Amino acid sequence: MITKHLRGQNGSATIFAVMAMVVLLGMAALSTSANNILFLSTDQVKLAQANFAAETGIRASTLILNNSIKGYTGTDINTRYTIPTELNDGNNYLVGLKKSDGTSNTDVYYNVSVTMSGAPTPGQPLIYTFNVRGHGESNIQRTLIAQYRVDIPNSGGSNTPPPPDVTPLPYAVYNQGNKLVIEPNFNINNGTIVTNAKSNQVVDHNTRIDPLFYEKYLDLPPIPVSLNWKDYDKYSENNPPTQSGDFTLSGNYYDTGFSTNQDTTYYAKDGNHVVIFSKGQITLGGNITTDKKTNFIIISDHGITVNGNAILTGNFQFYAKQPIIINGKINGYSLLMSEQDITLNSGAQIIKGVAIAGGDFTMNDNTTITGSVTAGKKLTLGGGTLNYDANVITDWGK
Repeated sequence: MITKHLRGQNGSATIFAVMAMVVLLGMAALSTSANNILFLSTDQVKLAQANFAAETGIRASTLILNNSIKGYTGTDINTRYTIPTELNDGNNYLVGLKKSDGTSNTDVYYNVSVTMSGAPTPGQPLIYTFNVRGHGESNIQRTLIAQYRVDIPNSGGSNTPPPPDVTPLPYAVYNQGNKLVIEPNFNINNGTIVTNAKSNQVVDHNTRIDPLFYEKYLDLPPIPVSLNWKDYDKYSENNPPTQSGDFTLSGNYYDTGFSTNQDTTYYAKDGNHVVIFSKGQITLGGNITTDKKTNFIIISDHGITVNGNAILTGNFQFYAKQPIIINGKINGYSLLMSEQDITLNSGAQIIKGVAIAGGDFTMNDNTTITGSVTAGKKLTLGGGTLNYDANVITDWGK
């Protein structure tokens, strides 16, 4: 498992981590396509350039680390790396950012150093520290320091699911599609909004959103579990209770689709993770509570809805083939991933969450999410408040 702690200098960090259950997600390839920065003053442009360069260096460094861990053989791992890019000049690495006239900007680059502490001993962690300095024009600089803890597992395995691994992505809001709508009532605290759309494909009614990056493509993290119910029907004899009452759950459950009412309460505790597999739609109307070391996981080949009267407190992972709709409150930590859409309706509150929609992501008025959001197609920021938090996944369960 890799865990990460990130801090920034000369501004807030704009890196976030995306968690997957069991597998280590692959890094998206670095892009050297043109990135236009619009509606910024001259000084803001230079600072944004330096910030962008530092983020790119962190992502490149992490790619090297991930590849090293995958190929780990028990021997010492190098404490310094050369970061590969298509453009380089000695120890400085250009990030492919273009000037407004389309020419290469050789003043925008990063350099990186990495150190390692600890020993590659089973059961003991290795600590990697990346120090990345991004440079903008006029040598305006931004430094990001990322520290990774890599746990070298003991032999013999475990009877409990392995904890999630992490893969970093660099933005608070990302839109892989070509449609982006930002309404006046939407607010963002910290972080940046990045889209693959061209500027003429963006409907921006909010003059307070600054900066905004266009034409930036990143691969979306894949959903790390199967959404085919046939892979889970072996648990069909163990159905979760849906009647009114208080129930402590543990282990694996299966259902063809179910709803709970406001008088149904689930508990999960003491590291006894709960996984509910569903062939059909799941609607949660009651409360669910976990302790800090226990995860409540729902895997559905249909959709998942959290009703407005539901309050979820603890650690939650929702994976769905169809839309995820949040009308209630999720306190604690949550990872929401859907092949289709994710919608936050009025009254929805996600205290610490990462939402990744393969389709559309919509955030309506009177909603709050602290964390980060990603849309594979259309991104609608219709209202509410997004408080960017880079540590949702690395602080999972605290």
